Amino acid sequence: MHRRIPWFRTDLGDADVAAVATALRDRRVTTGPLTAELERRVAAFLGVPDVVAVNSGAAALLAALKALGIGPGDEVVLPGCSFVAPANAVLLAGAEVRLADVDPVRAVMDPGALEAAIGPRTRAVIPVHPNGRAADLDTIREIARRRCLVVIEDAAQALGSRDRRGPLGTGSDAGCFSTGITKLLATGEGGIIAARDPAVLAATRRYRNQGAESPAGNRFDHEGFNLR
Repeated sequence: MHRRIPWFRTDLGDADVAAVATALRDRRVTTGPLTAELERRVAAFLGVPDVVAVNSGAAALLAALKALGIGPGDEVVLPGCSFVAPANAVLLAGAEVRLADVDPVRAVMDPGALEAAIGPRTRAVIPVHPNGRAADLDTIREIARRRCLVVIEDAAQALGSRDRRGPLGTGSDAGCFSTGITKLLATGEGGIIAARDPAVLAATRRYRNQGAESPAGNRFDHEGFNLR
């Protein structure tokens, strides 16, 4: 029996209203205890040591690109049939977009097209998992390994989806999720970055907070932005 999931209607209950009211009463409306609890629970759900919460899935992609050193002079390969957010993130990072065709049946990046799209300035690839449908990560990661590319999974629509190796978004250099209002886990707006390298997570935290190590810190030793 199939159950229809309304695409643009998220169930928000009394517990959600109470949590927002508590945050407002406590004057903790950004990067407070609720954010920390969300990060802890999502990390446990994904089976990774830690994650970083930001203000959108698009912001997660931008922070991941910056944390992994992608910028001016670099090219990033994206699937030619996808939402615009990955392309915008690449452009905002100062890099250039290269497009690879998708499989006409599954609508995920075609590994052969990826290989053909790689040029001398290609530094990264962003496979997308549309509606939880997994891209061919084994082949994409093997191509990336041979060609010395960073792999950032756009798992905006894939929180909770898996392939044979485990949860999508957890086995590459970084995985980016969305908790926007149309997603299975919705916070209104929001994004999550998963990475197993603590240095990548630390870099995304700095980028999330104007370059400071923590929201309470007043040392801005790194490039950053407000992605809280």
